[in-house]
Amino acid sequence: MRLFKLLLLLTLTQAAFSQEIPKDSIALKEKTGLNYKSLIIPSAFLAYGILGINGEEIKEIDYSLQEKISKNERPPLVIDDYLQYSPIISVYALDFLGIKSKNNFKDRSILIASSILFGGTITKILKNNRLVIRPNRKNKFSFPSGHTTVAFIGAEFMYQEYKAVSIWYGVTAYAVAGATGFLRIYNDHHWPSDVIAGAGLGILSTKLIYFIYPKIKKAFSNKESRISTNIVPFFGDRQAGVGLSVNW
Repeated sequence: MRLFKLLLLLTLTQAAFSQEIPKDSIALKEKTGLNYKSLIIPSAFLAYGILGINGEEIKEIDYSLQEKISKNERPPLVIDDYLQYSPIISVYALDFLGIKSKNNFKDRSILIASSILFGGTITKILKNNRLVIRPNRKNKFSFPSGHTTVAFIGAEFMYQEYKAVSIWYGVTAYAVAGATGFLRIYNDHHWPSDVIAGAGLGILSTKLIYFIYPKIKKAFSNKESRISTNIVPFFGDRQAGVGLSVNW
């Protein structure tokens, strides 16, 4: 698990990020306005999960689905620990194989790192409030599902980068993210509402960053700035992540 996370971080930081970038570096190519209709479903997912914290009707649905999905004693399928990262890795793999993504390596790396940082921070804040006990009763860090958040951050990342090439890249990534969420329920780590909330948070995180980043980049260009960006991995006991700093 730790080795896999380290490999992911190395993939995201393999280029020389600590370099000066001219103001006329490759711009994001597509229209960057936020489609508010696209926020309805992920917002509804997140709201559903939040309502499920104290909502008796949603709790009853959780108990019923949990019993049907994970009712038998069996060894857990740990593939979800790795599957959550596959949409992100696939974006880089496709580009390496010659199927060009929307953004260059630097831009998409900043986009995905920022999405993970944002979504991960919100997830950690919510988990630290110990709002919901896990189905397996191990702790109260059930809400929301962090694995599912990461998986759907990656799925939306794939969609944003390859929707102009083929919608099926995004469809496949979302299917993988959905499988990750299902396995979190199957392995008795999360309630269905935890997973639904994680999916909504993941999608919203990526959409928000894709909306904000081009505006920040354009502002720097208008000021004829030279931007120095660093993405630095950090990892410790049972956790890993990336730090992003921008100097201008």
